[in-house]
Amino acid sequence: MATRRRSGTSSPDGPQWTNRIAAVGTLLAGLAAAVAVIVQQTGSGPATPPASLGQGPTATPTADATAATPSPSAPADPLLVRSVEGLPAALVQITTTGTFVDAFGGPREARDQGSGFLIDASGIALTNSDVVIGAESITAHVGDERAAHTAEVLGVSECAGVAVIKLESNDPMPHLGWFDGPVRLGQDVVAAGSAPGESRPAVARGIISSVGRDDTIQHDGTVQDGWTGGPVVTSDGQVVAVNLGPSDLDGPAVAISRDALLPLLPDLLAARDVGSAGIVGYVVDGLDPTGIWVASVEPDSPAGRAGILPGDIVTALDDRPLAEDGTMASYCDVLRDHQPDDALDFTLYRYDDRATLTGTLNGDPVEPGFSFARVLDVATEPGAAYADEPISDEDDVLYVEVPPTWSDHEADDWSFRGTRAGPGLVVSPDTDAFRAGWRTPGAYVAASATLQAADLEPLLDAARTRFEDDCVLVDRATFFRGGYTGTYDLWETCHDTATQFITLAAEKDDGSHVVYVQFQAPDVADVAVLDRMLVALEFTPEGS
Repeated sequence: MATRRRSGTSSPDGPQWTNRIAAVGTLLAGLAAAVAVIVQQTGSGPATPPASLGQGPTATPTADATAATPSPSAPADPLLVRSVEGLPAALVQITTTGTFVDAFGGPREARDQGSGFLIDASGIALTNSDVVIGAESITAHVGDERAAHTAEVLGVSECAGVAVIKLESNDPMPHLGWFDGPVRLGQDVVAAGSAPGESRPAVARGIISSVGRDDTIQHDGTVQDGWTGGPVVTSDGQVVAVNLGPSDLDGPAVAISRDALLPLLPDLLAARDVGSAGIVGYVVDGLDPTGIWVASVEPDSPAGRAGILPGDIVTALDDRPLAEDGTMASYCDVLRDHQPDDALDFTLYRYDDRATLTGTLNGDPVEPGFSFARVLDVATEPGAAYADEPISDEDDVLYVEVPPTWSDHEADDWSFRGTRAGPGLVVSPDTDAFRAGWRTPGAYVAASATLQAADLEPLLDAARTRFEDDCVLVDRATFFRGGYTGTYDLWETCHDTATQFITLAAEKDDGSHVVYVQFQAPDVADVAVLDRMLVALEFTPEGS
């Protein structure tokens, strides 16, 4: 399992993985203007970090940093790589496993790959932060070796886009040193990394086409998928920068410059995160509200302890709106302006609950909203709603989302007190079996523009007379989810089965309509489907 080594503490394993979005890395201010991609990640700040972050050195590394990243001119080190030909021996192919939540693809278990490079004979390596933040497990192959090394994260700078990891090894390893001259336009460079599925590292030659003031350089070497975190070096193997991601189709590759990285190394090597709350986040066009989509969270981090989850959108931090310029610069500015343990209020929008929530980094965590999964103590995957499929009635006025296996459905209007109340839908893996017994999951979802809040309790009372002979009533309680507020009855032991049965009646918060739901869960885990259905439920009354 991937673990985090901290000063004086040990960090628990975490179940989350990091998503490496193509053509982006961790975000540096101004990157959006240079790289035409849908997902834009930027940060900002001088090459020398502010003293408030406790980052120690200025542009000249301290003795500790120099010891871990030897000068390329050190002749006494036989393992220091001094040529492009020797470069593969110091390259690291990093494989991570875990779960991440994509803004458009939903959650998935994945095995993915990035690159890195050794900077010390003891197995210290540098990579891009997006490669390893939140990884459940990390393994590394050095050069073209078949043997795998386990690895752990030492320190991360989320906003600089860099991470230091430690490979487990008993033998000294070849490693790279830093270029100690000026980085110039037109300078010849070589980018390197390991593409997915390839057992050997590869290189691509190019020239530096831009030296940015936002801690990046651009070069025209062809950087492949999987090379994120790999080095950009001079003709004699000295490191100039670290690749952020694959080359863009319409532009050059972007890399984090040496001058941005060296001042951070002492803290990262000492297991102190810098400019990091513990997320992999990015801005995506077309989402409402505006903010930073959280793809992955490091569990033992300020974000993880504050209850931020993959699939959340962080909209404000320290009372400052985020991502209004299409980048993460404002987010990184806040982190740079504060100490790592400062209490910072934040606001997020939780897509799974359709709810705006608040919490504090290094303070009070987010209070989760209502869900039947929490009522019944059922663990659910974050962001699971994005795998569901839409179902609507014949008139397209009643809409829900259900798992693909629940695609069997039929329209069924409903009545109350002898009068048609509105449209209804039966959804289930097998609607006939759902209607006939208690061992098949399913739901009846109905809506009415004529009923009012005063009808909610009578609706449930009428249902009680139907089900009290088959099921045992456990509780009647208040319900609020997905913009609906009302009441539900929880039943169990229906017809001597383990089935949980829920009847609920709720009013839309704007008073436009009432919904009535019966939900049958032979497996208690099925209640997570009900939670997702309720936040996706839509009703457009006829004539509105």
